Amino acid sequence: MSDYIGRKVAVGIGAETTRGTAVVPAFWVRHLSLDFKRKGEAVQNESALGRREKFSDSEIVKQWAEGKLEGKVNSKSIGLVLLGAFGTVESAANGAGYDHTFSLDQSNTPQSLTLAKVDGVNSRRHALAMVKSLEVVIETGEYVKFNCDIVSKQGETSSETVAYIEEYEFTSKDAYVKFGDVDDTADAQGATAIAVKSGKVMLDLGVEPTFELGSTEPAEIHAGAVEVTGEIVARHSDSTYEDMYHNNTKKSMALGFVNTAVDLGGGLNPELVFLLPKVATTDYDTSNDLDAIVEQTMGLTGELSTTSGDTVTAVLTNDQAEYVASES
Repeated sequence: MSDYIGRKVAVGIGAETTRGTAVVPAFWVRHLSLDFKRKGEAVQNESALGRREKFSDSEIVKQWAEGKLEGKVNSKSIGLVLLGAFGTVESAANGAGYDHTFSLDQSNTPQSLTLAKVDGVNSRRHALAMVKSLEVVIETGEYVKFNCDIVSKQGETSSETVAYIEEYEFTSKDAYVKFGDVDDTADAQGATAIAVKSGKVMLDLGVEPTFELGSTEPAEIHAGAVEVTGEIVARHSDSTYEDMYHNNTKKSMALGFVNTAVDLGGGLNPELVFLLPKVATTDYDTSNDLDAIVEQTMGLTGELSTTSGDTVTAVLTNDQAEYVASES
């Protein structure tokens, strides 16, 4: 063992075949930051022993792992992050590539992942890894990035072969935001992209670990209520979005990015798009800097569309055939 810098840490993810049983990572993620750590909770023994000291002993009563993973959106590995967030995926051939449609699993125990972490001291696989939240951010002049919060079991020692595959990335020049008629995401996809400076979509999956008697580790990690939100920043050039807020006008929305510099074959490009059939502008504000162009910030909330039967789906186009459970 030797000292090491954070850049030498590697993180991999795989989809579990049996919930809570660790598997080999299918992808190693090119991360920008990783704050995923083992955690514990101790109880102090306060029994009186005829002295002034308050504590005489302690015991570990809870052990788990939790933290944030941030990286650029890559064309293949992001699929497992999406699977961890949404819970289900359907894959279909599309010319020289494939379309993967991710939908929200209505089970409280959806697809689980294994997160592997390798550093200069330890190598561990963390089973029953659940995505607590996912945020995809597009900012002018930047790579498209994701942030996710993950919780899992405390992890077991492993032996990993870290290997990164060729993937494609996305920048702000690849991005678009479109609005369409409510309950009609096809209308949003076919619309003209609006002028925006930044955009983001966020999923809060309501994930919480459950601890039971007889063990310090989580007996289960459940997914609860789902909240889908977003934010768009644009120049305040007209009152369109201000009126949407004050009139409670609902729209469909497509927020995505397509790398047209990469041809997967037959003109097919890597792409990821989030489709929200029913979006409400639930917050609205404008900037007031005297020396800067006035901007408007729209806070968005995805609502369940009873017409389409969903709140958000994501479609990932790449040259990965499928996202299936890894081997143990």
